[in-house]
Amino acid sequence: MPKCLCGKPGKKIHGHKCVLCNECGLSGVRSAMFDAPRRASPLTVPCPSGCKTPLDLMTVTEFVQGDSELAAYLDSVLSTIPKSRPTQFDDFNYAYDENGKLANKVTGEGFHFINQAHYDALGDLIVPHIQHLMKEQHGMQEVLIPMEAAADEGRGNIFHSADVLENTDTLLLIIQGSGAVRAGQWARALCINDSLNTGSILPYLKEAHARGWATVVMNPNQWTDDRELPDDPDFDASVFLSTEKRARSKPVERRRIRCSSNPSEHCQYVWEEIASKSPARDVLIVAHSAGGPCTLSLLRHAKESLVPRVRAIAFTDSVHFVGKHEEEHVKRVVSARAVNYVTSDEPLDTLLSESTGAECKRVSAGHTKHEHTSASAISSVFPFLDSKRTADTATAPSSATSSSDP
Repeated sequence: MPKCLCGKPGKKIHGHKCVLCNECGLSGVRSAMFDAPRRASPLTVPCPSGCKTPLDLMTVTEFVQGDSELAAYLDSVLSTIPKSRPTQFDDFNYAYDENGKLANKVTGEGFHFINQAHYDALGDLIVPHIQHLMKEQHGMQEVLIPMEAAADEGRGNIFHSADVLENTDTLLLIIQGSGAVRAGQWARALCINDSLNTGSILPYLKEAHARGWATVVMNPNQWTDDRELPDDPDFDASVFLSTEKRARSKPVERRRIRCSSNPSEHCQYVWEEIASKSPARDVLIVAHSAGGPCTLSLLRHAKESLVPRVRAIAFTDSVHFVGKHEEEHVKRVVSARAVNYVTSDEPLDTLLSESTGAECKRVSAGHTKHEHTSASAISSVFPFLDSKRTADTATAPSSATSSSDP
């Protein structure tokens, strides 16, 4: 009988040259898939013998039968794999708990990665869930753009508070970064692996609305109409059990959105057609990552309608750059009215660099990871916005004259 490396009788592993006994196999699976800080996918559990070929799911399932706790956990992880084409968040057997953490409905455990196709499909359907919470919990209204689109045109969505056309006091614009995130998200990975409190804009809406501010949430990464899943009669749920390195089952053809061919165009359209119609005296902006360049583009484009009303800009680890050839009114607003909360191992609000004649001051966001900066800095962002908003508006920088910072 073949022997395991430990010397006990074992069996040859499917697809391997290795021999493992039940004890070593079970111990290896438990260590990698259950005990490790970063739990391995059940599709790619490292072989306990040290070879480079992972154990397949059939072998993993055989080994865990010797441990009822681990077998139940594996079953709960596999229960998050939809049996057919998923169309809603609930199809994944996950739910958000009262702390905004994604939890398995069976065990209450957090998200367990299976493969990229599964992760992306879940991530896509978390978007409408968050947007539902924006509407249900914070009274946000969804608007489809372009507003004058024909019936067969691609359309995207943005959100604004119900008082956007009545609030004469303050309007907050929220602009997220680039990538897979859509309106309502700062970071998709945080919405899945951490919580909605860090990965979504929901805490920002709560703070803004508690202050009586109107809000507009932009959606600069939505260049094609991805609001609804296209029909896919050939969908095969086995893609969620594939070990191939692919993001999705197959490419999806979507209609492009006329007013959102790029992030800057999107922000300009939303400002011109919706946000600029707000009667609010003060306009505040929170922009994360690539939302920074969108903000600068907006300041250039809306020199007359936006710049005189901008009281404060809170960048969170923005990637914008104010060059020497930048328009002077943009330099004035950014240097006098903005702060960039950047990644740092220093405590929140630690000054890292003063503002110059063109660039804003930089302070620590209180976190070393880019995607965490918006959540980490929120306790400073709103006092900063408050202080700028309540300053004497007569001395706010305009498109033509003032360069002072009250």
